[in-house]
Amino acid sequence: MTLILRYFEMRFHTLLIVVTVVLLLASCTAPVVTPTATATIAPTPTSGVDPCLTTAKTYRPGSLPPARIVFECYANPNRTINIYVFDTTTGHITGLTNNAFINEEGQWSPDGKKIAFRSNRDGTYAIYTMNADGSQVDRLVEGTSPRWSPDGKEIAFVREDEIYMMKADGSQQVRLTNNSRSDYSPEWSPDGRRIAFFSLPGEIHIVNVNSGQEINRNDHPYQDIYPAWSPDGKTIAFFTFLDTEPEIFKANVDGTDRVQLTHNLPLNEWFAWSPDGRQIAFVADRLYIMNTDGEHVRAIASLPSPAPTWSPDGKYLTFSTDQLYVVKVDDGQVTQLTDGPEYKIYPIWSPK
Repeated sequence: MTLILRYFEMRFHTLLIVVTVVLLLASCTAPVVTPTATATIAPTPTSGVDPCLTTAKTYRPGSLPPARIVFECYANPNRTINIYVFDTTTGHITGLTNNAFINEEGQWSPDGKKIAFRSNRDGTYAIYTMNADGSQVDRLVEGTSPRWSPDGKEIAFVREDEIYMMKADGSQQVRLTNNSRSDYSPEWSPDGRRIAFFSLPGEIHIVNVNSGQEINRNDHPYQDIYPAWSPDGKTIAFFTFLDTEPEIFKANVDGTDRVQLTHNLPLNEWFAWSPDGRQIAFVADRLYIMNTDGEHVRAIASLPSPAPTWSPDGKYLTFSTDQLYVVKVDDGQVTQLTDGPEYKIYPIWSPK
């Protein structure tokens, strides 16, 4: 269960991410791609006060397609986490939250106009939404793991180890699971009709959001966690513990035709479907891409990274170590986005 423990340590104790990444970097073998940008002239730090606002000196504004990348910045010694956005066109970083609390799990709405996140600013973890510029912050409900529905009208979330959904304004809260298990990681199907999630110790379930009918896809002795829908909604990829370390598998939505995609790569963790459904990016000792049949595995960046995410056109991946980077998928060219003493983590490319 090492991956499950690692996930909760990373979300609830973000400092452990930093320590883990630093140790991994120190133990990496010879790099496949050197993480340096091609630019030679850099914008100066956006602010001399907040070190989270420091753009990499080598970043050339406009060298990447226009995009906004939301990320978290861990400020030590205050041990606070705030949410920021990097603008690839200007190279500027904008702080969206600015307080001495934990603000994390930033998730873009499908139209790119809002961000859902969780914060403990009122003494308990609750889900909030704000405009993409940080204005109009609204507290919706106590909970974690907010996930927008594909049409942006609902948000799924976790509260007291159960899966819920609600309208995007926080109204009409509906409990979707009701059992003795601990349920996590709700993920909407592309058509918005179902939500996949996993229950401890390791069972993937799917619930119909209209009828509440729940399907258990596990009919084997292995532990399956972290389901992710393919873009066409026909397949689910997930982690399976065959021994002590997880491997990436995929299967039809009904659980049939299980296929193992990775084999004995170290530290398998975090993966993401490409927007066209033809490739899967994943992280082991470095950042890899493979075809969705598990073939043509290739490393595209020498740095390990929690939670890489694809650009909407599928041509780039954004990832982090202690800073933010973007890698071009076809040639492995890596561009550093941020710099400074603070740790920048969990970048997510804006949908629009």
